[in-house]
Amino acid sequence: MLRIKLLFLFLLFLYSATLLAEFKVASYNIRNFDYDYRRRTHTNKKSLLKLLKTVDADLYAVQEIISSDNFISFVANNLPEYQVKLTNCGGAGRQKLGFIYRKSLLTLVDFQEDKRLSMNICSRGGRPGAVGHFILKQEGERPAIPFIAVNLHLKAGSLQQSADIRAKQYKIIEQMRQEYLASGDENYIFLGDFNTTDYNLGNHNHQTFIDFVAKNNLIDLTQDMGCSYYWWGGRNGNGKYRGVLVDHILVSNTMLDLFTGQRTQLYAHCQQYSCQDTPYVELGANFKEVSDHCPLVATLL
Repeated sequence: MLRIKLLFLFLLFLYSATLLAEFKVASYNIRNFDYDYRRRTHTNKKSLLKLLKTVDADLYAVQEIISSDNFISFVANNLPEYQVKLTNCGGAGRQKLGFIYRKSLLTLVDFQEDKRLSMNICSRGGRPGAVGHFILKQEGERPAIPFIAVNLHLKAGSLQQSADIRAKQYKIIEQMRQEYLASGDENYIFLGDFNTTDYNLGNHNHQTFIDFVAKNNLIDLTQDMGCSYYWWGGRNGNGKYRGVLVDHILVSNTMLDLFTGQRTQLYAHCQQYSCQDTPYVELGANFKEVSDHCPLVATLL
């Protein structure tokens, strides 16, 4: 009986250690927090909080934070186990971006804004890259892992002109990656709203993104997730919204090799409706009052 009990405790310890060793990364575009002037809608903070607690990520890359002070207060008052770091620059739309990170698991060593992605213009250009130098703290037999997380919000728009600007931004990201490698930083994650509106079409703009990922030896953990964003397709006048994959989590081979596996998951309306065309009236509060995007999550095991 004692041997069985000891075996049970040992297996429980191994199970707990496995859970502790997970590292959960998410990207979430929280539409124009905390007031979306286009829809004239305040962010439903109750729904947002419930969703963030459900996702329970260790590191969130967030985009479209217009009211920085309100967002920092929202996290401090409701999610005290997390810390927030946001950019000062938000481009022409004042859409700042940055990180929410679990303080017990992650240390933020340095934070920078790479304004090359905003054409070095804050008030009239695009959004900068939010670059966080983190240390994933030692946990069990897993050693501490230094890594760079780069939160991105690339040029929006479905016109070819917008796609051409994104292609130029890919080259800037490639340059950033080369600089990290030259500094000896091999563990990095590029994640965020890439605005790959052509991704599901499989056209030449989609291929440009695929080529960019392959050329830079990145692994797109989210390539098969179907969608991360719902938008009105304008088809047949039926008022249905369709899912498109515009957000991504790209990880370096070296970073991924430090873990034994990974899994990915969608949340909110993307999960509920499995990325299928859905009438507006059915999409719920998260879509209508928080964001048309969904949290996109990758767990490194």
